[in-house]
Amino acid sequence: MKSILVITLLMFTLVSCNKEKIPFTQKSINSLTSEVNEENKYLTQLRLSFAKVVANAFEDIEFREYINKVSRENTDSFFNEIVFAIHKDDKVIGDKSLKTILEEAADKEIKSLLGANFIDRVLKDDPLVVIKIPDIFYDFDWDVEQYAPLVLSKTPIPLSDDNNFFSYFAFHYSGFQKIFSNHLLPNYFTIVIKYSEDYILYNKNTERSEKNIHIFDIVHQVKRKWETINSKIHNIGVPYFLDKNMIFLKKRDIFNLAANIIEPHLFTYGDFSNCNKPCYRDCTNLDSLYNVLDWISLNSLIIDQDSKGSILFKENYSLLFFISIANGNIYKKIIDMYDLSGFRKTEFVDRNLDIDYEITEETYENIGEVKLLNLKSYEFNYKRFKSKKIVLNHLIEKGWQGGYINHDLIALHYNQEDLISIYSGIDNTIFPIPVYATGVYSLGRTGLSYCSKPNTNYHLGVIDFVVKY
Repeated sequence: MKSILVITLLMFTLVSCNKEKIPFTQKSINSLTSEVNEENKYLTQLRLSFAKVVANAFEDIEFREYINKVSRENTDSFFNEIVFAIHKDDKVIGDKSLKTILEEAADKEIKSLLGANFIDRVLKDDPLVVIKIPDIFYDFDWDVEQYAPLVLSKTPIPLSDDNNFFSYFAFHYSGFQKIFSNHLLPNYFTIVIKYSEDYILYNKNTERSEKNIHIFDIVHQVKRKWETINSKIHNIGVPYFLDKNMIFLKKRDIFNLAANIIEPHLFTYGDFSNCNKPCYRDCTNLDSLYNVLDWISLNSLIIDQDSKGSILFKENYSLLFFISIANGNIYKKIIDMYDLSGFRKTEFVDRNLDIDYEITEETYENIGEVKLLNLKSYEFNYKRFKSKKIVLNHLIEKGWQGGYINHDLIALHYNQEDLISIYSGIDNTIFPIPVYATGVYSLGRTGLSYCSKPNTNYHLGVIDFVVKY
């Protein structure tokens, strides 16, 4: 019996040792960035290196527990961004800080490429880099003791895969690497390193972000009562340790602060019960009317039009409304500019996403056995998609400027990331003022009618919004 057991174990060992290894060749950060232009190469290498360091640190279960815990603190439907510069001094493993752990995780490649002070470079030159668990995994139970995730680097300029599609590169502590094509769904549980979608780094003296964008071009409505908002905004920020004049501000906190200061808690609407005139506004004192953007909702498919690729890792959906008096494309006066800035996709729509997964173990040449969580399939149940109504109660204007002239409304979706351009128009639509963004996407244009009913739902392509007066 004993000899049979020994033979069985020997056969198992031989089978395990002779398991066919999968061919695998690692790519260096230098080779990955060989075609990136010189202007953006350094930041691209810095971002890739930071992702590799975080991936290396994930070998430790306590580090995994820390990332999972902080990502979930005080949230009920999405994961926090972990801004490295804000959390660098967090105690993660014993007395070791997050910064120390990542310094120790820097390998030979990174030190030779960016020096021994690599982490200090990240804090200075990439201050808004974040560690982020994608929101699509919020309902997913990550067993931190069983496996470590891949860590994807969302670089300022996407890299290219073998077919020249835009792609992003991911690392694993084992040495395994994976390229994620932008048009394909990620097939592994992946954490993302990227420029913050939630925060800006704000200079209290210049009133601009570190990208030199004025705060009025980030949340436009703060301009209305800037003196009051400015006196309070410093209290909601986190100091940047390298510059006493700069603070980290959450876009959503700016939005909420402005809403609390600008928007009255209760608007008085007109009484039109006995109005017999074609235009209801003619039945009351026009100057007493509050024209209010009551709520908006987006078609759920506009949020999940990206459900075929790794753009799923883009978490926020920011909107900008221009409301103006216009003659064609000639703008006579801007009545209102209003941002929904820092809003998560999950606030606009329930995705109803089901993920089928399994833990896989493969043996690769040069690096050995690798354990990963394989996402076998995604099921987007479009029949269960539900758009959410977002109540805004935003005052567009009191009264009605321009007599019987209709107001022109332009709705835009935009993002502000690593690289910023200035857009003066798009899709044959001229903007009343330039938009500072990484990308701008038109959601359409319509008129707000003077003779509209007191509670009118305007349907603008993929967006519905209700204006009350």
